[in-house]
Amino acid sequence: MNSNGWRLKKRRFSISHDGFLPVAFRVAASMTILASVLFFPWWVGVALGVLATAYFQKFYEVAALAFLFDVLYGAKVELLYGFQFVFAAGAIALLIVSEWVKGYLRWY
Repeated sequence: MNSNGWRLKKRRFSISHDGFLPVAFRVAASMTILASVLFFPWWVGVALGVLATAYFQKFYEVAALAFLFDVLYGAKVELLYGFQFVFAAGAIALLIVSEWVKGYLRWY
């Protein structure tokens, strides 16, 4: 407590706090996922996208990278009436569900 009787929260260093390191880490994660979309099999990009979505708050970059993946490699799926952007739709659904779940987690 300080002299006014208010409790002050101590901020410990974390990658999720404001500052240069979290931004650089987020940009590095985006570039890593971009490289995986361009040069590795599809499952590497999907795994990294899921991990990044779970780790970062509002990681909208995963939807853009999934859209890029669909533009480069996507084929029309006849089961879905010729819908081509399957990974992008999945990434948007992943973002919505993960942000909803993160709202209920105590430690996030």
